[in-house]
Amino acid sequence: MNSFINSFKISLLFIFLLFSFSTFGQEKFRTSARINLHVGFGFGLNSLSNNQAGDKDGAALTGIFRLGADYGITPLFTAGMVIFGNNFATNKDSSESASIGGIGIYSHLNFYRREKTTLFWHFGFGGSGFEYKNFKNNGKLNASGGYVQTGVGLRRYFGQNFGIFVDLNLTGYNYDKFTFADKSVFKTPSGNNFELGITGLELKFGIVVALGKNER
Repeated sequence: MNSFINSFKISLLFIFLLFSFSTFGQEKFRTSARINLHVGFGFGLNSLSNNQAGDKDGAALTGIFRLGADYGITPLFTAGMVIFGNNFATNKDSSESASIGGIGIYSHLNFYRREKTTLFWHFGFGGSGFEYKNFKNNGKLNASGGYVQTGVGLRRYFGQNFGIFVDLNLTGYNYDKFTFADKSVFKTPSGNNFELGITGLELKFGIVVALGKNER
């Protein structure tokens, strides 16, 4: 867990230094009264832990798809909604698959605003579902849970309405009840409900289309 936090801090500093040079000297603009639609992709490096005695924490790589929209309520504050899907990477000949899907809300604190560039702190939360499949025995497990996310991001516009975004987030997912296809509950050998926690460092990037003028 400490390695994820340290990597997160270093990545935040890197993104801030990288893009602050490109925004130096530009005029501030209003981020309010603009609807932003965005679509993007990315990947996550995740740590997985469960409550089953003897199991060690594991690591997994995910591919991420994201679709969202937000509205600038004030120059400093933006709020929106997002739909996402994460697929866990597996071996080429693997008979297993796992994925996460969810929907949530988020807010941006736009702490650095220039004519075509915005840096922001991000916070979000919502509901998510976890699905595991084993194709050899047609096994399937599902769980419902939630997630919390925080991080930093950048939006860079090329003209009034079209731009790109980069987000770097630390995300935690939690699932405390897994069920089989017949609705029976997956239990640990000790008789408790199987629980899974996932902590991930996620990097996402894509395009953003803004509806409304980029006014100063």
